[in-house]
Amino acid sequence: MQGSIFTSRLFQSTHIQGLRSPSCLHRTSLGCPTSNILGFLRGRRFPFMKSHKLRRTFEDVQDARGTAPIMTVLQWNVLADGLAQYGEFERVPRDILAWNRRAPQLLEEILDSNSDLIALQEVNRYEEFFQPRLEQAGFTGLFWPKACSPAEQYGFPCDGCALFYRTERFEVVSPPCGQAFGLSNGPSGKQGMLHVVLRDHVSGQKVIFAGTHLKAKAGEANAAAREVQARQIMERLASAEQATTAADSSSGDNGASAGSRHSAQPVVILCGDFNDSPSSAACQVVRDHQLGLSCIWDWLAAQSSNGSTSVPFTTWKFRPDGVSQRTIDFIWFSKDPRLRLVRRWRMPTEGEIGEKGLPCERYPSDHLALCAVFEVEPLL
Repeated sequence: MQGSIFTSRLFQSTHIQGLRSPSCLHRTSLGCPTSNILGFLRGRRFPFMKSHKLRRTFEDVQDARGTAPIMTVLQWNVLADGLAQYGEFERVPRDILAWNRRAPQLLEEILDSNSDLIALQEVNRYEEFFQPRLEQAGFTGLFWPKACSPAEQYGFPCDGCALFYRTERFEVVSPPCGQAFGLSNGPSGKQGMLHVVLRDHVSGQKVIFAGTHLKAKAGEANAAAREVQARQIMERLASAEQATTAADSSSGDNGASAGSRHSAQPVVILCGDFNDSPSSAACQVVRDHQLGLSCIWDWLAAQSSNGSTSVPFTTWKFRPDGVSQRTIDFIWFSKDPRLRLVRRWRMPTEGEIGEKGLPCERYPSDHLALCAVFEVEPLL
């Protein structure tokens, strides 16, 4: 898969300059309404569409001011095809893990969020499913495949990270970049990140939008590897922020009055499966960095009325080696007055999911999607 350029008789694919893998695609949206693509899928292609899916609802984080534009962000590890069937989910019937069963449920969850920015991990049906379906719903997609995907050992396509943005709302300011993380001894590892700098036509703000998937498995060595990967994420985001700010300053394209401290600085949104808890060393690296990022779990813990720091789980699965119920998925964002978290999806409970855990008949992945709604201060 890596090293190839995907083509289609319906969509023209072009290689993104600045992405290291030629497999990274950038396609132009057809701009079809979301309702049309959902109707087509339900009625003609996928008989499982609109079954009794797990219902997602929003809950308020803080009062909305109501005067600023809204920007909605979705984060989700969608569980790669192949890793679902061979993932040793011991309580899950095999038919529920089949791609033709999960595919329409994945798309429905994504589109139901009504997001403007979408970050996905473990995507390995990009060119045949995610990209064309979301393109028809009005999105442009970017994809960075892993150098060596575990799905390939089972005969399935390589998985990786994908980003989507609403084509009519955003434009690319600088070339997207997908890179593997470096190992301590120099060569690149399997995991990596994908990021792009966008301009939001609604607010006028520039946004560095990034998605990542850190190293899995427990143990001190793997935790240390995730900490190193987190440092590399922040270094790359800081470089992107500095380059964008410098380019704006040199061109005079500040988008606001010269006296505005933040006028030339982009805000940052970082999404991903960190495979580690909010209190981990990897997450602390993100919090402590000079970019000043917070995540939706930080805010909720800080606002807890009883002082509890507990947060909802984002994955819950039963495997032969035991049960895993953890909070390992994140939406990080700039602690900046221009970007204000106002709502998020409420996370389902054990009772709503069922005793078999994830995936389940009502939910197609072993991770729960996160969705956050921000007010974005418009430039004057």
